[in-house]
Amino acid sequence: MKDLSIITVTHQSALYIEEQVFSVVSGALKVDIEQIVVDNASTDRTLEALDSLSHLLSKVIKNRDNVGFSAANNQALEHAGGRYLLFLNPDMKVQEGSLERLVDWMDKHPDVGISSCLLVDAIGSPLVASGPRRLPSLLREALWLLRLDFLCGKSRSSAGTERKEAEMVKGAFMLVRRELVQQLGFAFDPRYFLLFEDADLCREAKRLGYKIIFHPDERCVDFNSRSFALKPGRWIYHCYTQSMQRYFRKWEPWYKSIWISLLIPIGRFLRFPFWKRKG
Repeated sequence: MKDLSIITVTHQSALYIEEQVFSVVSGALKVDIEQIVVDNASTDRTLEALDSLSHLLSKVIKNRDNVGFSAANNQALEHAGGRYLLFLNPDMKVQEGSLERLVDWMDKHPDVGISSCLLVDAIGSPLVASGPRRLPSLLREALWLLRLDFLCGKSRSSAGTERKEAEMVKGAFMLVRRELVQQLGFAFDPRYFLLFEDADLCREAKRLGYKIIFHPDERCVDFNSRSFALKPGRWIYHCYTQSMQRYFRKWEPWYKSIWISLLIPIGRFLRFPFWKRKG
């Protein structure tokens, strides 16, 4: 069995997947790894880039259609043989030696199901979204839908300098114990096309009695959803709210999902002038 399976889902990732793959190699020189990539119907030069990296990749799956983030990760899971699984976005650059250190730490802490690290920008400054997060709540999501989220308290706590237990961590970099996904039967709940799948997995981990640990002493450069930024606002809103509804229906009392369903059309109306200006 491999020590670590790195699973990456690409979509329009030609400009940065090569850097990510090489960084993974330098991040895990002392552990036995495999890297599996699932491409979700890219139309740029991502497939050509993956072909040029075939000597470093254990498996490349090329989907004809964009099946979504959760489904693509689940496809990769069928081919993954690692004791640990790292779900890693394509627009990331792993710190040298960080993966072997995290694997070693996880070996010593069997009660931990998920670990993550500090995400930084290209010059090393911590990103706003890099710290541990709180799980979604009705208040925060309602205020976001109404474009009043500035009134709400922070959903992310300070990264700090010490390891800490978290409610959830960002899905861009999630090191997951194999036993956790074996108990669930999936890497991410396939009902989520995109977004909220990381919150869902963290909540499942807590339900099964695992801890989620944030490691600010380990770093990874996050170029922050560069392919995602190419999508139109109304498409992003649709994906976000669709997954939001599914999350609340799964985890929260029925009346909370009703409130979310009522507020989604209002949020769409409030954003429409901005989408129209952006074309």
